[in-house]
Amino acid sequence: MEPTIFILIFAFLLAVWYLLWSQSRFVRLINALPGPKTLPILGNALDLINLNQQELNRKMSIEWVKKYGSLYRLSPSIHSMVIIAAPERMEEILRNPKYISKGSAYYPTSPYLSSSLPFATDDQYWRKSRRLLNPAFHIQVLNSYMNVFNEISVAASHEFEKAIEANNGGEFDIFHLMMGCAMDAICETVLGRKKLKKEDKEKLIWHWESLRYIIVQRYIKPWLQFNWLFELTALGHKNKIVMEGIIESSSKFVQCHRDSLKQESTEKEFKTKLNILQDESVNNNNNVSDITDFEKSKKKLGFMDLIVKECDVNGNYSEKEIAQEVATMVKVTQPAWGFETTGLAMIWFLYTIAKHPKHQQMIVDELDAVFGNEDRPCTLQDLTELKHLKYCIKETLRLYPSAPLIMRCLPEDVEIGEYTLPKGVTVGLSIYGMHHNPQVFPDPETFKPERFLPENCIGRHPFAFSPFSAGPRNCIGQKFAMLALQVILANLLRRYHFFVNPSAPEVMTLQDVTLNPNAPVKLVVSKR
Repeated sequence: MEPTIFILIFAFLLAVWYLLWSQSRFVRLINALPGPKTLPILGNALDLINLNQQELNRKMSIEWVKKYGSLYRLSPSIHSMVIIAAPERMEEILRNPKYISKGSAYYPTSPYLSSSLPFATDDQYWRKSRRLLNPAFHIQVLNSYMNVFNEISVAASHEFEKAIEANNGGEFDIFHLMMGCAMDAICETVLGRKKLKKEDKEKLIWHWESLRYIIVQRYIKPWLQFNWLFELTALGHKNKIVMEGIIESSSKFVQCHRDSLKQESTEKEFKTKLNILQDESVNNNNNVSDITDFEKSKKKLGFMDLIVKECDVNGNYSEKEIAQEVATMVKVTQPAWGFETTGLAMIWFLYTIAKHPKHQQMIVDELDAVFGNEDRPCTLQDLTELKHLKYCIKETLRLYPSAPLIMRCLPEDVEIGEYTLPKGVTVGLSIYGMHHNPQVFPDPETFKPERFLPENCIGRHPFAFSPFSAGPRNCIGQKFAMLALQVILANLLRRYHFFVNPSAPEVMTLQDVTLNPNAPVKLVVSKR
C-alpha cells in the first residue's frame, strides 16, 4: 500500500473515531465543566507542554482555580481529569468508601509499585493490605520510636555542626542533610535497620528523584501516556532501570530483616517467634503505664516484623508484593510519610521559620520553658507542651503539603453541586490548591501559625486542612510523620538558630509527585 493512501486511511479512521468519541456521554459531561479551552485530540497539551514545573504548580493550583473555580476540567490529551480545590467538594470524594480507587492515575509506577498500599489500583488488594498493616502503625508502636527519633536528632545536630565548620559559618544547602535524617528515621524504625551508608542513601534518593520526573513527564506529554510508545523511548528505558533498582534495594531490606530474625534460630523457631511476638502479652499487659513497660511487653509488631510474618507465616504476600510495600514505605506511604515526604516537611519548616524569626523565637522560648538548660531527650509529655511548635509545623504543611495532588478514579457518576462527574473520570484533589484558596484560608500566602489555635479552628471545614489526605484512604503513617517532625525539629531548635540570606531569591515550589523546592534551600545556621 502506498504511504500516502495509508496515511489518508489512518486519518479518516482517526477522524471517525474522534467524532464518535466526542459525542459520547462521558465527553458531554466533561465539556459541561468549566476549564481552559481544549483542542481536538490534543486537549490542553499545548497549555501544559511549555510550562516548567514551577509554572505548572501555580497555573493548576492557583491561577486556574481563581479563573474557573474550585472545580474545573483539565485535559492533558484525550484523557480528561477534574481538579477540585475546595473542602466541601473534596469531601464528596474522600469520605465515600466506594471512591478509593486510584485507577490508571498511577500507571507510571506499574507494574512495579501498582500493588503497594499507596499506589494500589486494585481496591480489594488495597483493603487487604491496609487491614494487615494497620497494627504496625498503632500509637503504642509509634511511641516506642521516641528514643530513635531523639538519637537521630543528635546525629543530625552533629552533621549541622560539620556543615557550619565546612562553610565557615556561611549559608549551606540543607536539602540532602535533612533527607538523610528522614531516611535514617525510616530505616531505624519502620524498616528495623541501622543507618544506610552514604552511597546507598544517595542511590535511593537518585532513584526516587528520577521516578518523580518520569511520572510528571508522562502526565504533561500526551504521547508518553501510551505504554507501548513510552517503553520505546529513552525515558521508558530509564523508568525500567529506576524501578528495578528500587525493587532490588527493597528486597535487600526485607532479606536483611528476615536474616536478623532467623539468626540463631531454626526455621521452625523463626516462624514461632513471629507468631509469639505479637500474641505473647496482648491480653496480659492492658495496664502498661509508660513507654518503657510497653517496649518490654512487645505486644505489637512493627512494620517489617509484620510484613515478613504475613509473607513467611501466613502467606498473604508474595516476595514481589512485600518488596513493593517496602519500596513505598521508604519513599512515600500516601501524603507526608516516607523518607522524602517527611524530609521535605522538615526542609520547608526550617526554611519557613528562618524567614519568620518572630515565630522561631516563640518556639525557642517554648523550648527553654520546657527543657531549661537540661540536655535530655524529648518525651511525649514534652510534646504536649510545645504548642507553638505544632502550630508552626501545621502551618508549614498547609503552605507546603508534601503531596500536592491526590488522584481518585470514580466507579460511578457523582453529583457535586450543579455538575455531574462521569463514571471512569480521574479526579485530582488539589491539596495545594485548597490550602492556598483564599475562600478556605484567608490571606493564604502568609505564614500564620495562629490559624491552628483551637479557637481559630471553630467553624473550619474538617477537610480544609488535609496534608495527609482524609477519609478511608488517608495516610496510614500520618501519626508517625507528626511524631517524627515534632521530636526532630524540637531537638534541632534546642541547639541551633536558622536564618535566610536576605539577598537570596525566594525558594519556590515545583509541581511534582511531591512538593519539592525549585532551588537549593540554603540557610545560615548558628549554634545557640
